[in-house]
Amino acid sequence: MKARWQDFVNSLWGRGPRAMERSCSLARGIGAALPLPRLPHVSEHVEELRRIAASAEPPPPAMQAYLAKVRDRAHTVTDADVDEVKASGCSEDEIFEQTVAVAIGEGLRRLEAALRVIG
Repeated sequence: MKARWQDFVNSLWGRGPRAMERSCSLARGIGAALPLPRLPHVSEHVEELRRIAASAEPPPPAMQAYLAKVRDRAHTVTDADVDEVKASGCSEDEIFEQTVAVAIGEGLRRLEAALRVIG
C-alpha cells in the first residue's frame, strides 16, 4: 500500500514525464479503497482561494526563477533564495504576496489533479 500511495503522491507532484497517466488507474483504486467524504461546504473556500491567487499583481521579472522554484520544488526554497530576490529590489511584502499566490495556485492545480484521478 505504501508504494501505491507514493505512486499517487508522485503523480500529483509531476515526477516523471508521464507520471499522471501511469498512475491514474492506481490512484482510482486507492480512491475506491479510501473513499474521501464529499464536503460541499469546502468548495466556497476553494473558490475564495482561487480569487485570492487570481487577484495577485503580476510578478516582476526578477522573481520568475524564485516563483518557479516555489511552484515546482517548494521544499528546496532557502533563505538565500529569498535574499537573492530581495537584493533585486523586491520588498518582503511583495515576495510574501507572490509566494502565497503561487503556492495557492499550485496547491489548487494539484487538488484538481487529485480529484480528477480519484473521481
